[in-house]
Amino acid sequence: METPELAQLKQLRKKHHQQCVACNHPDLRLDFRLSGQRLVARWQPRNSLTSYQQTLHGGIQALLIDEAMTCYMMSLGIVAVTADLQIRYHDTVRPDQALYLHTRLIKRRKMLFLLESQLRQGGRCHVMATGKFLPKP
Repeated sequence: METPELAQLKQLRKKHHQQCVACNHPDLRLDFRLSGQRLVARWQPRNSLTSYQQTLHGGIQALLIDEAMTCYMMSLGIVAVTADLQIRYHDTVRPDQALYLHTRLIKRRKMLFLLESQLRQGGRCHVMATGKFLPKP
């Protein structure tokens, strides 16, 4: 059953992200679900998106995190833009194992939203990020 938050996300993605590379590229599409207060996606990396052998490109990892955070905002009914994105790469993300994105809201200050996202693989956090988002003007 689709929750109201996921219905909002789906509607806003369709309306505002028609040209989005993360939403539309066949190797990048993310399908989200809610788990408590977190937006979660499972994704299978592709070898075509690696940099070094057996390493998912860091720019692709950043793109996935930014997309997950943007979609979290849409699940709140807010079309937002990234104001700041801080990423910590803790371990290699391999293309031969499923990847899980976990995103949550940490804090809201008036029109500024602080989010946290993790890329998890094999039960461990490989990448941690915080992002600041503002409603799109």
